[in-house]
Amino acid sequence: MPNPQTLEILEYFSNLYKNIEPHPNGNDFKRFNSRILLAAYLEITFPGLPIEVDEMETHIFTSKLSEAWFAYETLFPIIAALGFETKKPEKIKPYGSANTIQEALSLHRNFASPGIPFGKASLFDHTRITDPYLEILMEGTIDAFRESVGDIISKNNSMEKIQAYLLHLEDHSLGVQKDLLLTSYNTITSMRHSATPYDVMSIAYAVRNQYVHAGETSDSGIDDPSIKSALLSACYTFVSQYALIIAAQLIIHEADSIV
Repeated sequence: MPNPQTLEILEYFSNLYKNIEPHPNGNDFKRFNSRILLAAYLEITFPGLPIEVDEMETHIFTSKLSEAWFAYETLFPIIAALGFETKKPEKIKPYGSANTIQEALSLHRNFASPGIPFGKASLFDHTRITDPYLEILMEGTIDAFRESVGDIISKNNSMEKIQAYLLHLEDHSLGVQKDLLLTSYNTITSMRHSATPYDVMSIAYAVRNQYVHAGETSDSGIDDPSIKSALLSACYTFVSQYALIIAAQLIIHEADSIV
């Protein structure tokens, strides 16, 4: 069952979708509506399988996070068509001489890029969320994620384990996704109170890729599945809510053009 915040955002989106559904523009959001409902209400069980709770939870949230990402991906054509994409930088500045997180750490400096690399995780320009109610929901969504990460780190003394997992994701990423994960690593592990949607979506996309292409398991990249499941749960909640907020803003934009 979705948490109360997700249900609130889902209700707002659903009301907007019902209004635009009879119009030709409503077809653009049909796939998203189906996929996000699947992601939000998906329940996974393993009856009869002898499996530890933490391992089971990690499998569940890996799957649910991937489903939430798949729902978000259905919005890509609409985001592009309406011009809601993040502005692509003319040239992505390199991280000094660093090609990996490990190399960047050896430089003994903050290696966060002054710009946002352009990729699927940063495709939507979240500054285009201008509906007053959606702005409030967006603020609550990112704040809840920051709080969740803070709780994970403080309760489990898990900073190094989260860092190790992000290293694992970065090591199995290519191209601009590496750049996005470098930025996410720096923010999540040292400045989590300033984490942005791009930081969370970069992790989510990396997990999705591992799940689809590399046979991600509960112990991939980390030796404590309880920490991994907690992080993936926070990411899943954020991606579900963020995708709904984006879709709602896109529908508002489409509805304005109909009138």
